[in-house]
Amino acid sequence: MTDRLTGNVYQSNTITLNTAPVLAFDHVTHDTGGDTYWLKLTNGSIYNNQMFVASPNLPPCGLNTSSSRTWLDIYQTSDNAYIYGFCSFSSSSDLSSFWFFVPTNGSKPANVYITLTDRLLNTIYTSNSVAIP
Repeated sequence: MTDRLTGNVYQSNTITLNTAPVLAFDHVTHDTGGDTYWLKLTNGSIYNNQMFVASPNLPPCGLNTSSSRTWLDIYQTSDNAYIYGFCSFSSSSDLSSFWFFVPTNGSKPANVYITLTDRLLNTIYTSNSVAIP
């Protein structure tokens, strides 16, 4: 900040904001075909809704030519294997409830983490790993 009257320049301290997604296991639902594991970000509200606007100027997600600017992907922690992803969230409130499915004969991962990929800014935010009970 510059005092225009005296010409003195003042500089504030620097702070670092934690923008890493904080992932939490929420619950599991059982169906005849398998189990759905529900997750959430406990700090999803720190992400601006602009990160999730439809972005037809960016590459499509399959046939969706207006997918969101930021995509969420779920990975198995042990080997970084891709599990599932979401490419059409419309606001940060969508980060409060998302899921992946494991068929009855499938094996659930012991731990998972997510990434948020802001395709416009070419920035990837990686969460902590959580155990899947």
